[in-house]
Amino acid sequence: MFPAKHYVPILKWKRAEYRALKGLDESTKSVMTPLIELVMPKASNPYKDKERTQRKTSDEIFVEVVSKFKTQRAKEIPEDIKESWGSQPVFVDFSLLYEAEHTTALKAESMQVIVTEGISQGLRIIPVVNLHDDDSIKKTAADLAKKHQLGFCVRVSKSDLKDAEQLNEKLQNLVDSSGLPINQIDILVDLKSIADGEYEYFLKLSQEIMAIAEWRNFILAAGSFPEDLTGCKLDEQTFLSRLEWRGWVRHAYAKDLKRVPTYGDYTMRNPIFKESTQFYPPTSSICYAVEDDWMVMKGKRQRFDLYLANAKLLVDSSNRFFGADHCAGDLFASEKAKHFEAYMLNPELKGTGSSEDWIYVGINHHLALTAHQVANLA
Repeated sequence: MFPAKHYVPILKWKRAEYRALKGLDESTKSVMTPLIELVMPKASNPYKDKERTQRKTSDEIFVEVVSKFKTQRAKEIPEDIKESWGSQPVFVDFSLLYEAEHTTALKAESMQVIVTEGISQGLRIIPVVNLHDDDSIKKTAADLAKKHQLGFCVRVSKSDLKDAEQLNEKLQNLVDSSGLPINQIDILVDLKSIADGEYEYFLKLSQEIMAIAEWRNFILAAGSFPEDLTGCKLDEQTFLSRLEWRGWVRHAYAKDLKRVPTYGDYTMRNPIFKESTQFYPPTSSICYAVEDDWMVMKGKRQRFDLYLANAKLLVDSSNRFFGADHCAGDLFASEKAKHFEAYMLNPELKGTGSSEDWIYVGINHHLALTAHQVANLA
């Protein structure tokens, strides 16, 4: 079981997230257990020819993406986890994988391959299943849990909470069919996107989950970072409330709760994964978690110099910036802020950082800050 104060960040397994985990120090890693959501890789090239005149069809791209995952990425994932996270426990979720009519088989097979290979490399991978997954996926997770003695995690949605009787019947069936005692199974209540005031409502509903005190760990996760930054203004700082953090701090230790949930969030990513957005050119914006909010410094598309300008503004905000020694992401931002004046005199110097770099900065800082907040909550 987790200690009383622990942190479960939910991360789409992309390069920025990988780097953000890898950049954490060991003391920060010791108070968190990430949940990694595997995603399909991007197609290597949308064109059929070197001259880039003939585009691939959507079917051709789909086949290439699936093949790339099965022949390449599935083999790389255990190595990536080992390099970025090490041998501490980690949740791995397979629900975002797809393969046309073979999606269920792909999820079950990938779980079998990745968990087994990870275990052989000394990793402690805990598979995650969704309550409404096909029975074959649940059976694969249960069989792996029994074989490797690491248990598994079941993910429940906020819509499930609205009918406690039906939810508990499904959970009991899951426990019975798994052949595992309930204290070897984690339960994650995933609210995904929430609006102001929703956290307390669903927290109270979650207390009606059967045998709430007996599950190995009880995690409540949510996210409130927007899908895009259209609501933020250029040339000024915009503050967005971390509703999930505020809700947990305000309500999670209420005296009438049967069990206090472990805190989970989606860092500074929107909980709903939309694969198409990865093909849109991002704005050169910096998103930075502070005590109860995110500070957004919005940039413009293809204006990479604004990364440096915003980094300078961030670092000069002594009441907001946590300092270069706070985490790897803050050190990166500090170094880029120092580069601002030289770059403005000679843009050929380059060195602004890419959109991936600045997502890494924001997530790494968020992870370090939130882990510290949770561990040190009075």
